[in-house]
Order: sequence, then structure tokens, then C-alpha cells
Amino acid sequence: IRRLSVVKPPIIFSTADYNSAMRAFSQGNYSKSLKIFNKLGKQNPPMFLQDNIHFGMGSSYYRMKKYSSARTHFQKIIDDYPMGDKRFNSYVMLGIIDNMQGEKSRALYLLNEALDKNPPERMKPLINHLISSIGKESTHASN
Repeated sequence: IRRLSVVKPPIIFSTADYNSAMRAFSQGNYSKSLKIFNKLGKQNPPMFLQDNIHFGMGSSYYRMKKYSSARTHFQKIIDDYPMGDKRFNSYVMLGIIDNMQGEKSRALYLLNEALDKNPPERMKPLINHLISSIGKESTHASN
């Protein structure tokens, strides 16, 4: 009964942890950044930061060359946060990962899907450049 009557303190989101995760990432300490981002995910973060946390995790995994884990977080953003500010960045990252792993047709499919979903004007040149670059690589590979 005593254990049941103990009130656990609520887990509160820490902006200091968020800043620490971002700082660790920018300093190239990706494993530390990932550890802090994981902790943040369990702190009931505000909705407007949830996609950013997943993007940080995906980016950390990407930098650590753990592409399957990175893919999971970028795909989660596309699936679960369709109005989030990291949506089109996630399409780009998935396209880059697929291209690096030789999945050029999948990369092109994702990048074209991103264009079809009306990305912000600032993202369109990057997406078009990647499509063009991957298309040229595919042409050279078949020659």
C-alpha cells in the first residue's frame, strides 16, 4: 500500500536538455546527442518539438552511419507529423540515404513525392538538384 500511495513526480520536458542535445550534435558528438534526444523523447515534449527531436535522432544516426535507424526516424516524421517543419527535410534525408545505398529509384520516388506535396519555396531547388544529380548518376551507371 505504501508503494501505491507514493506519487511519482511528473516527467517534465527540459529545454536545457534540448539545447544540450543540439550543442552536442553541432560539436560532432553524435552519440551524446542521440542519448539526450532519446531522453527528451521520454519527457513528454511539446508537440511542436516532437518532429525536431526525431529529426535530431535521425540526423545523429545518419552521421553515425546507422542508416536503418536514421530511416526509421525520418519516416516517422513523414508519417506522424505531416504539418511539421521537418517533413520535407526528412524526405531529402531519406532520398540521400536511399541513393547512397543504391536504391536510386526509391530515392527518386521519394523526392518526387516531396515535390508533389508542395514543399516550401526554399526547399524546391534542393529537391530538384538531388533529383537531377541522382538521375545523372543513373544515366552514367547504365552507359
